[in-house]
Parts: sequence; structure tokens; C-alpha cells
Amino acid sequence: MADDSPDQQSSSTLSLSTFEEPTFSVASLLAGLTEGLIKEDKESGKAFNPDPFIATLEGAIEQLLPLQDQNVTQEFSGLNSKITEVGKTAIRIGEQLESIDRVRSRANEAHDIILYYNEFARGETTRLEALRKEGKEGRAKVAVIARRLLAVARDIEGVDGSEVTKATIEKYAERFEKDMLRLFEKAYLKGEPKAMAHCAQTLLEFNGGSSCIQIYVNQHDFFISRDRIEAVHYVAEAPMWESLADPNQAAPKTEPQLAALYSDIRDQISQEAQIIEVVFPHPVVVMQVFLQRVFAQVIQSHLEKLISAAQGSSTLAFLRVLALARFSTAQLVNDIKAHDFFRSSSSINPSTSEAYPLARRGSDDADVDNKTSAGATQAMSGGPGISALSGMLDQQLDELFGQHLDNSRYVERECKSLTELYASYLLQFARWHRATNKAKPTNTIFDRMVNQISSSANGTPGTTQTSGLKSLLKLSGISADDSTNPLTEEVPTTPELCESDGQLDLNVVEKLLTWHAESVGRMIELSSPSEVSTLAESFCKGYVETALETSLAQFSSYDLKAEPSLKTVTVIKTADMAMHLWQRYVTTTIVPLAAASVNIRREMSTFNNHTMVRIENKINSVAQKALECRFLLCISDIRLRVTLT
Repeated sequence: MADDSPDQQSSSTLSLSTFEEPTFSVASLLAGLTEGLIKEDKESGKAFNPDPFIATLEGAIEQLLPLQDQNVTQEFSGLNSKITEVGKTAIRIGEQLESIDRVRSRANEAHDIILYYNEFARGETTRLEALRKEGKEGRAKVAVIARRLLAVARDIEGVDGSEVTKATIEKYAERFEKDMLRLFEKAYLKGEPKAMAHCAQTLLEFNGGSSCIQIYVNQHDFFISRDRIEAVHYVAEAPMWESLADPNQAAPKTEPQLAALYSDIRDQISQEAQIIEVVFPHPVVVMQVFLQRVFAQVIQSHLEKLISAAQGSSTLAFLRVLALARFSTAQLVNDIKAHDFFRSSSSINPSTSEAYPLARRGSDDADVDNKTSAGATQAMSGGPGISALSGMLDQQLDELFGQHLDNSRYVERECKSLTELYASYLLQFARWHRATNKAKPTNTIFDRMVNQISSSANGTPGTTQTSGLKSLLKLSGISADDSTNPLTEEVPTTPELCESDGQLDLNVVEKLLTWHAESVGRMIELSSPSEVSTLAESFCKGYVETALETSLAQFSSYDLKAEPSLKTVTVIKTADMAMHLWQRYVTTTIVPLAAASVNIRREMSTFNNHTMVRIENKINSVAQKALECRFLLCISDIRLRVTLT
């Protein structure tokens, strides 16, 4: 009990409350810690022993150290709370001061605007003119003041003299804008980017800056040069166009004049991106207007001439040129998007503008293109992002080819082209089967095309033949040499029909499938894969099924008095091999194109299965008729022998 009493006493004595008391002293603290030890030492009557005192004081020190840490933590926490409160108070005071400063600034601005308005009401502009002559900073202030004066003048109505004052302010604002545009144009022609940047910034503060954008774009040498304005003439009789209309020659990958134009556009955009970033506060807006003008004026007119020339050549030439132009233009759009300008929308500091020299522009006056820059003022307020500019490029690409690819126009042209090629190449084949089968032509597209080509081949002298029809007649093998026997002067000679014209040929099958593969390749790029099955009708019905139907008709009209010719049966083997080629072609080429869509792949498989079943049924019918004829011939021989005996 005696050993524990000093520790308990020190624990009760050593607490934060002890040190916070007003009567606290070090002497009283030591007296309280050693009071019990002194009493015990006196009662023992022995010599003084310092060990208990030392142990007690050491224990007290061990208890005081945590108290010191606790006290420091509490002090810092309290200090932090006070600093936080002071900070919040300072923030509230700062916000109030900012609000007061804004109110003061608005009041000063309103005071100045009222003074300027009164001066305009009196017909005086001396003070504003003096401010404008102070240089760049003065012109920037005048731009803001003029814009605000215009807003005030439009809001004030019903006051005596307000209309006159409004007219005076508008006249001054118009003169100020013309002066700034004149400075911009002067700097533009001299190639001074710093002066141009100042004018563009000032006009941005004045009215959004659309007027200087129009000057920059409309007077650009890229749009007003003589070489660019002159029309590009395409000669449809040139060797390139003859190869375009020939299905046996590979489709060209590029067109020289179009490739040169797009290369020029890439170089021009690369140069303009540097200049626009230096000069204009919102370069993305200016680049959007510039690119819209490039697509609407330069690219569209060039493509129209190119596609128009292809339309006058042949349907195949039109489709090949359309695919070539679409691919080249899409590649141009992707190259523009990959430019460094699209990776950063931040403007370059005008102070570094000397690093980007400006080429001297043409000074000819150009009409203002309201269509491409009508929304520039509105866009300046928020500034479209790079994503909006990329979306504009995609929209321009769709608009260029929309009239040729929308709805079902493109698919109809692909079907027409493939049908024309098949009908031309299989013209003798179809005529032989018609003559042999003696059946009336059906009203299918293939049959109508055969009739058209046949009537054109047998036309009267003087009939005008288009270049597309010439290529089809040449493909059918009945055209004449244009240099010595033009179609416009003499009727082309139609070859006589022979039995080989009506036979199925695997070489022909391979050629037809090659043409079909080219059409499918274009359709995948320009249309939906779901339309691929529509291209298969002419191949199956116009070639394989025609031969099978003729064989079936020959066996059906078999004369029992004569022995049937089994040459017709050979069509079964050739048709079977042709459909094996077709099946392999569909499996390896067509179906993988629809790998991303289960529904389209199912539709293709269903169409192919129906086609295969239909042809297999006709093959079976031909085989069955051949067996029936042979059986009837045997029965007839037996009866004859019985009669003779």
C-alpha cells in the first residue's frame, strides 16, 4: 500500500488541469510529488535515502512527456481552427470586395457610356476619336465602347432625338469597322501577321470578327487564282476512260488530276493552319470556314466534272470513278484530321508570329460567301471544338456523295452495271437459248438488257451510239472498228449462232464471278453488306438456269420416233461444277463480309441456300427427263420388235 501511494498521488497531480490552474507553481508541484516520501523518511529514522525521490521524479517526467505532446497537438489544432476561420473570413471579404469592384467597374463603364452617348447626341466624337488614335490599345477600347453604344442605342426608344443619336452611332461604328477591315486587308496583303492579329482581335471584340474571316477566306489566292477558276475538262475518249469501261481491266486506284488537287489541298491546309493559329483568336472557327469553302467550291466542282464525264462513258465507268473519288476524298478527310492542328485547339502566341511567314495573297475582289461564313459570328462566342470541326468534315464528305449513295440509287446502278456486263457478254448465249427454246422472253432486268443490246446491234444506219453502248457491243463481240467502220455509219455485223454459243463454260463462270467480286467490293465500301445478295440474280438466273431450262425444254419436246441426243445431258456436269465454284466463292468471299452482323449473315445464307436448292431441282428435273426419254425409247424399241415378230 505504501509503495502505490506515491504513484497514485503523482497521477492525480500530473494532469493538464493542474498546469492550467491560476495558483500553479513549480514548488507546489514538487511538494505534492514528494510530500509522502518526506513523511516516510522522517518516520523511518534512518539516514536520508534519495532513491525513492529519484524514482518518483523519473516517473513524473515519463508522465509529463505525453502530456507535453498532447498539449502541443491541442495547441496546433486550435491554431489551425483559428487560421481556417480567418481564411474563411478573408475569402468572404475578398468576394465582397470583388463584387464591389465589379459594381464599381460597371458603374464607371456605365458613366463613360452615358458620357459618350451624350456626346453622340450632341454630334461630338472628339474624345472617342482621340482614344482611337492612341494606338492598338486605344482601338481595342474603342471597339468595346462602340459595341456597347450600339446596344444602348437600340434599347433606347421613345426619347426625343434617340433615333438621330442611334443613326450617328451606327454610322460611326460602320466607319470604325471599315477602317479596321482596311487595316486588316493592308496587313494581309503585306504579310504582317502581328498587325493582322491585332485587327482580328479588335474586330472580335467589336462584332465577333466574322467580317475579317470573310476577307481572309474570300481573297485567298487558293480560291481566286486563274488556274483554280478555269474548268477542268475530262475527255471521255481518252485511254483511261476506255479502261474504265472495260471490265476485264483492273479499276484504277487514282485519277491524276484529282490526286494533284488533293495533294495541293493538303499542302495548303498545312500552311494555313500555321497562319490561322497565329492571326486569329479562335483559329478553329476560321479553319472551319476555310475548309467549308474548300469543299463547297473547289472539291465539289471538281468531283461534279469528274463524275459527269464518267456518267457519259458507261455505268461501270461511273461506278469505278464514284468509288475512286469516295475513297480519295475519305483519305483526304482522314489526313486533314491527322494534322497537328486537330491535336491542339490552343492558339499560338502572336509574339511568335514572325516564325511563320505569310505568303503574299491575291488582291482581287471576291464575292462574300455568305453560306460558309454566316455562322461565324455565332460560333465565335463559344468557339466550336476540334470534335465539331471533325464532324463538319464528315458531314461535308456525306454531302458530296449523298446524291449518288442515298436511298437505293447506288444499289440500282450496281445491279444495272452488272446486268449490262452479263447481258453483253452473254448476248450470243441468250440468243442461242431463245432460238432453241423458242420461249418468249421474260420481263426480267437481264432479258430487257439483252433486248436493248440486240436492238442496238441491229439498229438502222445513222443511229447514235453512246460510248457506254459501244463498250457493251464490243464486249458482246459484235462491235465494229470505230476508225474504219463507225457505228454511226454502218450497221455492225452480228455473228451467226452456233451450238457452242449456248454451252456452259467454266471460264465464263470465272469471269462472271470476277466481275461480281469487283461489284461486291465497291458495295461494301459505299453501301450496306445486306444488299450484296441482290447482285447474284443475273449470274444464277441469266446463265446457269437458262442453260438448264433449255435442256429441260429440249427433253420435253422429244420426238419418240427419233433417238434423243444425250449431248444435252452434259449441261448437268458443267452446271454442277459452276455451282460448286459459286458455293466456294460465296463461302470464302461473300459471307465473311457480314461477319459483324448475324442477321445479315443469316440472310445471305438463306438466299444462297434457296438459290442452290432451286438449281439442284432443275438439275434433277433435267436428269429425270433424260431418263424418261431413254425409258420411252426402250419401250418403243420393244414394241417395234414384238410387232415385227
